[in-house]
Amino acid sequence: NGRYDISTNESKPKEFTALYPISLGKEQYYLIYKAIPTGRIENLEKTVENSFLAMVLAFLAFIILFLIVTKNKMKYIHEISEGLKVIAEGELDYVIPERGEDEISRISKNINIMAREVNKQIEAQKLAEKTKSDLITNVSHDLRTPLTSVMGYIGLVKDGRYDSKEKMKEYLDIAFNKSEQLKALIEDLFEYTKINNSDMTLEKSEVNLVDFISQISEEMKPFFEENDIEQILTLSDEKIILSLDVSKMVRAIENLLTNAVKYSYKPGAVIIGVYKKDNFVTISVKNRGDNIPEEKLQKLFDRFYRLDESRNTNSGGTGLGLAITKNIIERHNGKIWAECYGNDISFYVRFRM
Repeated sequence: NGRYDISTNESKPKEFTALYPISLGKEQYYLIYKAIPTGRIENLEKTVENSFLAMVLAFLAFIILFLIVTKNKMKYIHEISEGLKVIAEGELDYVIPERGEDEISRISKNINIMAREVNKQIEAQKLAEKTKSDLITNVSHDLRTPLTSVMGYIGLVKDGRYDSKEKMKEYLDIAFNKSEQLKALIEDLFEYTKINNSDMTLEKSEVNLVDFISQISEEMKPFFEENDIEQILTLSDEKIILSLDVSKMVRAIENLLTNAVKYSYKPGAVIIGVYKKDNFVTISVKNRGDNIPEEKLQKLFDRFYRLDESRNTNSGGTGLGLAITKNIIERHNGKIWAECYGNDISFYVRFRM
């Protein structure tokens, strides 16, 4: 019963018709209902209320989650704070636990690095103080012993306490020899201090190492002969060119050869070698003498260390020769070490070509 007007392109409400049968006794009737339905808009306030509740619940969930996450972080920060307190009290070996890879963990890592570095510096300072103390003690002993002898024998001559000119000459010879020891010690101290100076520069020049070692051994022949020691040279046939500070390297090699003669069986021999292998050149000095235990072998290059623990200057020298040699070799970016098998003692110096 409804209509749609195509010309106006507008939709008109349709009429609604309903037919309901009604029985009244034996009679049958029909109820006809006609009407045009009308539209109605209702606002659902419940939807708005539900959205606000969801927002509140989401905020509460965020707060709870935030507290759960930050609780562990705050506990970790407190742990770092306590660790800092321990470190500040002087326990530099304490390590703060490092957890995760975030900014807080990086802070703990940096604190641990800082503590280690400070600890290293303190240990280095302690070692320097101990070294200084040992240096003063050793120098005092090494200077006092020959000086006492010099003064004693000169005092005997001064007071005329000798029976003959031969005795007087003997006293003066002893005093002179002790003076020579004093001179050697002072020179070694000066040399060690100079070489150990970090500002020292090397004056290098190109040198044929084979000719260099051969010349040093030739110049030291009288010293070898005086001590009844034979030189045996095993040198490479080819030229081996290195850039060296000649004067300092002469001192280093002379110290090695002097040390070998001093601790060799007499009569005996010292084997001096120079050879090249791969990209390295090696200088070797070998002799036969009393066995050197491994624990002492590692200390040979320490300053003032002597195999003769009584620090007898008649047999042990100044104790600086090998320390000076090591310093010179390392200044040339080389390596020096000692080996001992039975009575065979060997010193090696190696440079990269």
